[in-house]
Amino acid sequence: MGATARAGSAVPQADPRLGMHFPDANGAPAHTFGVERLWDTGANWCRMNPAPGVWDFTPLLSQLDGAASRGAHTAIVVLGFPPQHAVTGTPNPGEAIWLCPQPGYASLLPSNPVWDDYVTRIADQVTAWRTTHPEVAVHFQVWNEPAAAWFLSPDQRPARLVALAVRARTILGQHAPGSLLVSPSIVANTSLRRAEWQREFVAAAAARGWVFDVWAVHLYPKGGTLAELWSGPEGYLARLTDVADTVAPGRQPGDQLWITEINANVAILAAPVQVLTDQDQAAFVQLVAHDTAARGIPIVVWYRWHYDPWQLGSGQIVFSPDSPALAAWGG
Repeated sequence: MGATARAGSAVPQADPRLGMHFPDANGAPAHTFGVERLWDTGANWCRMNPAPGVWDFTPLLSQLDGAASRGAHTAIVVLGFPPQHAVTGTPNPGEAIWLCPQPGYASLLPSNPVWDDYVTRIADQVTAWRTTHPEVAVHFQVWNEPAAAWFLSPDQRPARLVALAVRARTILGQHAPGSLLVSPSIVANTSLRRAEWQREFVAAAAARGWVFDVWAVHLYPKGGTLAELWSGPEGYLARLTDVADTVAPGRQPGDQLWITEINANVAILAAPVQVLTDQDQAAFVQLVAHDTAARGIPIVVWYRWHYDPWQLGSGQIVFSPDSPALAAWGG
């Protein structure tokens, strides 16, 4: 299978409203967030396909229903993370334990036939769902943060993931026409391994021509010390420069850059600590809103709807219906 020729074509513009992750949507105001990314919600391949031939798409479809009911116009489905029976190889001891009921296997890459069957099933489910929800565009992202060892085993090579993405592109063109293919999430190059893996991935994608309609990046600017608390505008701009420069060699004329995860991600050593004042939270959100608009980045998805500001290791922006942070997006 080869990548579909798309060079120079226009990619439809996405909903410019703020996006959000909704692992717990209680209290979220309707018609506020234009985009929902279905991640950390249990709608993973390994959970929907617990045994060979056994499929339950309820988590995926119920979350799409929730997005539609909240007034979202765009949903992003994250592909990948197979069950144990769908892969072969040595389990990854560094895999995130919350991904799947049988940790260690979801960070391995599957064979072509197994991947093709999975992507086809997901695409068919989404296409059928959209017959009653045509107002919601659904796009597909290939993997989450593959350069991180807890989401992809270190021995899984970038070119192999690119090859699976090319196959997904062909399948989606046939089974979910009009959907966009979103790249795996590119993160800041905070280690030599991540930097090398991501450079190799981008180069492999560039060698295949047009693979992704969208390049996805994640931004988590944070302070280096407890006293600093967070890195402010300088940290945000440095992280955005890092990830944008990383994907630049793989971009094609007419594609888009989306931020599919962002938060302040302050490193905190002890709790309770009031990490960011309401004023700082609002200032950070407003900075992101204005800067991404100026750069023509149409999708910005916050991670996530609510974090306890007293939670150890959290320190992230807290949204609520009347929060200054939420008001700052449109201010």
